[in-house]
Amino acid sequence: MSEPAEIERTVEAAIEAGINHFDYVTTNDKLFEPMARAIRRHRAEVHLQVHLGVDYRGHEYA
Repeated sequence: MSEPAEIERTVEAAIEAGINHFDYVTTNDKLFEPMARAIRRHRAEVHLQVHLGVDYRGHEYA
């Protein structure tokens, strides 16, 4: 699993390079927070596709 700081740097670099659509599904619910921090300043410019219907009660993709 990537470190939160690495996720933030990667997403920031992608946004700076002009990428504005992220198809986001994780195997762990702990990865949503770093993504949120990375897009916070760019929220009006970024489109997220998040896969719903996932059961994270066990903190893992089920």
